[in-house]
Amino acid sequence: MLGRAFELPASNKALTFKDAAGIPVWAQSFIAQAVDQGIISGYTDDTFRSSGKVSRVEMTVMLVRALGLPVQSNPVLSFADADKVPAWAAPYIAAAYDAGLVKGTGKNMFNPIAEATRAEVVTLLLSASELQKQ
Repeated sequence: MLGRAFELPASNKALTFKDAAGIPVWAQSFIAQAVDQGIISGYTDDTFRSSGKVSRVEMTVMLVRALGLPVQSNPVLSFADADKVPAWAAPYIAAAYDAGLVKGTGKNMFNPIAEATRAEVVTLLLSASELQKQ
């Protein structure tokens, strides 16, 4: 969805993730596009985990990278569950919040580990589209 929304340039590069053989053929070029653009890099164990679910924090980080939003090195998050946001993702979550892309999900919670729903992804992509028009 992100590749199409941002019209990322095509890529024919082979994926080098340890589990690349498990990535469906139809998805490989889209993933390669996102890797080429620095939007995704996989997990620290050099896997992609294509059968896994995308968390709200992962979704938000990918969007901030795709938009090229500036990130702060030591951001302060105001979400009630800010301590649950992984340290590596905090600058991206703060940038998305500052840009008006994300809000809390109730009781000022971000729910970083929760699975991102399709509705949330579409909402973020629409918000990103509006932000790009400004």
